[in-house]
Amino acid sequence: MKKAKKVIAGLLAVSSMALCMTGISVSASEEDITPYNTPTLNNIGTHIMIGDVNLDGRINISDTVILNGYINNNQSFTEIQKRAADVDANYTIDKNDSEMITNYIVHLIEDFPCKSYTIGDINFDGNIDMDDVNKMLLYIMNKESFSITQHKAADINNDGTVDMTDLSSLTTYLS
Repeated sequence: MKKAKKVIAGLLAVSSMALCMTGISVSASEEDITPYNTPTLNNIGTHIMIGDVNLDGRINISDTVILNGYINNNQSFTEIQKRAADVDANYTIDKNDSEMITNYIVHLIEDFPCKSYTIGDINFDGNIDMDDVNKMLLYIMNKESFSITQHKAADINNDGTVDMTDLSSLTTYLS
């Protein structure tokens, strides 16, 4: 375990230096650091079934009803429900998401722009490991591009940006 932590610390140091050398600014204030016990770290490894807003393993009209309650400020959502509800992957939960789920239910569309994913499994191999860290690092350094679904899986804190905060959360999870 100590060896893994040293490797991860070294990787973060090297990645920060690499980012600086490419002209990407790297800075963090105390507010940017994610504590170990936050829901962000607890959500890593959680599977997100896009469209399954009530988290029952199916996409049906009850998901649309619950989503409309959230849109009308009559319902609160967990972080996982918010991820599942954002079917168009634009980081906004709105009427468009509700319409897309309804269209999916009645077979007007076959799929959503964002596919189901596991938070942190960026390469979709079923494991969250250093391969995912490396993939995220290459993305942050603008050496690799992500699909919509990869971006959502890599955006650990679900703020719309894959950055050093997400990388730090993923490496902390693995240590």
